[in-house]
Amino acid sequence: EGSRGRGVKGSVVVAGRTLRLAVAPEGVGRVEFFDAAGRRVGRTLAVGPGQKELDLEMSLPTGLVFVRLVDDRGARVARVVVAN
Repeated sequence: EGSRGRGVKGSVVVAGRTLRLAVAPEGVGRVEFFDAAGRRVGRTLAVGPGQKELDLEMSLPTGLVFVRLVDDRGARVARVVVAN
């Protein structure tokens, strides 16, 4: 039930069902979600500068999901397993 994941890729950390992000202090970023086939799932989220936490229980499909944070420093990716 919920989502499970562990991973640290740059400034994207997944702990349980919480996604922790560190966006460049002088910029904004976006968070994108993709399935294992590379299709976009969920909605793209805009995030402001600094530390953020997102609940991964938002309408994501069951299975492996890749979470990508894109900001002024580049892109970082974390893997998450979403289970119902």
